[in-house]
Amino acid sequence: MNLPESGLIKTRQCSATNQLAKSIPRPDEVDPINGLLRMARENLTVYVPRYSLMNGGIDVLLHMLLDVAIIRFTENGGKQNRVDFSLAEYGKMRGLNDTSSLRKQVSKYLQILLAMQLSYASDNKRVMSFSGIQVCVNYRIKNQIVTIEFSESFAAILRRSSVMYYPKKLLIDRCTEKSEQLFFLAKNF
Repeated sequence: MNLPESGLIKTRQCSATNQLAKSIPRPDEVDPINGLLRMARENLTVYVPRYSLMNGGIDVLLHMLLDVAIIRFTENGGKQNRVDFSLAEYGKMRGLNDTSSLRKQVSKYLQILLAMQLSYASDNKRVMSFSGIQVCVNYRIKNQIVTIEFSESFAAILRRSSVMYYPKKLLIDRCTEKSEQLFFLAKNF
């Protein structure tokens, strides 16, 4: 991934991914019996089966991993549902050098992305509504390369989304700053 040292990066954004980027689940949104996460925010609903059994959660670092995958998807012109990036590149963006601990962290977030389904309901005819869309259908980490395959439906949503320029510093600072503040800046940039 050829991210410039400073400046802007190109990514695809839509209302659903913007709302997901600012969503962190509350404990009461996880069913204590079956472990299903059902998180509703504005027009977006996120479902993750067996969420309570997963080692990890939906947080700023998961959002950042998805951002990186969407940036790579945008760089490739949305021609393929599959994106690849190295752990070293991702670690550099995060300011981390230890790829072994980073590999474990990325792996747990990829499990959540694989299980995640999104629904989005919009009254605006210009904004596409959808229901039960799986984010990714496959992933792997091999030879320090992360591969994520978006579902055909999620990739189609991204292809129809606007290409936006996003300050690289906001992407990197997400790990240390409050994501709500950064979401506001990114949305209003």
